[in-house]
Amino acid sequence: MSSRVYSVRLSADEQARVEAVAEARHLPASTLVRSWIVDRQDSEKIA
Repeated sequence: MSSRVYSVRLSADEQARVEAVAEARHLPASTLVRSWIVDRQDSEKIA
C-alpha cells in the first residue's frame, strides 16, 4: 500500500483547535487528523 500527502487549508482558529486536541492526546496533529479521516471513512463505509 502506498501513501499520499494531502494539503488541507485551515483557518488559524481551526488549526489552533486541532493542535489543542492533539496536544491533549499527546499525538502529532497529523496523526490526529489522519485518525479523524479514517474514522469518518469507516462510519461512511467508504472503501
